[in-house]
Formats: sequence, structure tokens, C-alpha cells
Amino acid sequence: MLDAGFEIRIIRVAAYGLDESWLGRTLDADALDELEELNEEYGVHLLGEGGEFETLVTDGPHMDRRIELEYSTEWDGTRGTLVVEDAWLE
Repeated sequence: MLDAGFEIRIIRVAAYGLDESWLGRTLDADALDELEELNEEYGVHLLGEGGEFETLVTDGPHMDRRIELEYSTEWDGTRGTLVVEDAWLE
């Protein structure tokens, strides 16, 4: 999907190794490399299967305009959520 031009953001995490810094992060080659390391260390699935993380597509070849987000995060010490406070088309 990255090669096809999709912009994908992580909006929820719930797995060892995925901390608050992942919330709102765009999936890119560096993020995938880190997910591979977390897979080896903690068993985090690279695609988030099993609920390790959830994503939102904010841009892609099927979209005329990208989605911009204004957000905060909620973190309870073991899992977190990106809270969208506003969204608009660029």
C-alpha cells in the first residue's frame, strides 16, 4: 500500500513495544523496519492483526484531497488512542 501511494496513520496501539510515540505516526519504511524489530522481540504482527494497532488512511490514489487531522492522544500506560478533535480536506 505504501508503494501504491497511500498515507496511513496509526490511531490506536495495544501491544508491548508500541508506546504513545506511535499514535499519529505515519507508516513508512522506517516504521515498517521498527515493526519488524517489534515482531521479533514481542510478536507484534506487521499488519496489526490481532488488535496490536489500528490505522486510518489519510491520503491515497483514490482520494482527491488528503485528510488533515487535529488530534490529541489518550494513554493509559499500556495502550492508547488518537482522539480526532477536528478533520478537514486539504
